[in-house]
Amino acid sequence: MANYDIQIISDTVCPFCYLARARLSRAIALFKKTVPNASSSTFTIRWHAFQLDKSIPHGQSTSVQDIAVSRFGADRLAAKRARMAQMGDQEGFGFTFSGRIGNTRDSHRLSHLGRELGGHELEDRVQMAMMKMFFEEGGDITSHEDLVAAAEKAGIERDVARKWLEDGSGGEQVDREVEEMEKLGMKGVPKIMVDGKFVIEGADDVTAMFEQLYRAKEEKEKSESLV
Repeated sequence: MANYDIQIISDTVCPFCYLARARLSRAIALFKKTVPNASSSTFTIRWHAFQLDKSIPHGQSTSVQDIAVSRFGADRLAAKRARMAQMGDQEGFGFTFSGRIGNTRDSHRLSHLGRELGGHELEDRVQMAMMKMFFEEGGDITSHEDLVAAAEKAGIERDVARKWLEDGSGGEQVDREVEEMEKLGMKGVPKIMVDGKFVIEGADDVTAMFEQLYRAKEEKEKSESLV
């Protein structure tokens, strides 16, 4: 039984990261369904923190709407949102564009709590719950209450999540991880790596992701034939 190591470099307020994770799920399902002898394959999904803007002061949040209007203007924003809504519909979720955005360090710390308590599987659930809260439910990515609620939906007790956020746990690990990504030249996300070799840039379509999974499979078979 083959296991594939998938690393996702992401920020919790990046809509294309949310789209990419949804498309990755579809690519994995297609891979297991259509590739011979792949139905029992397993996939370890590991998240790496990146901050698109770590200069935002902690404790401050701004309406996504206000930032978007100032950055793009009303007319251009309407076109962008229509396109984003269409892509969300294809993956079965709807962007609300009504959340509040700010420094994402605390959300990445919460992801580390998931990893510590339940490994990469729980970490993945925490990531998806936080992004759903922010993108679909109009939540505040800086709010401890909203983050705790997302953690609870992922399977973490509220008191455990709240204590973790309040005492600053995981902060040093997040800072090191973000710094490491910056040293590697990361400037935007998402970036997905399969088995450390096969790269998916941005929210590629399902077919492109499937192709990279298949390349990883061929590489495994090639390596096994040399043993």
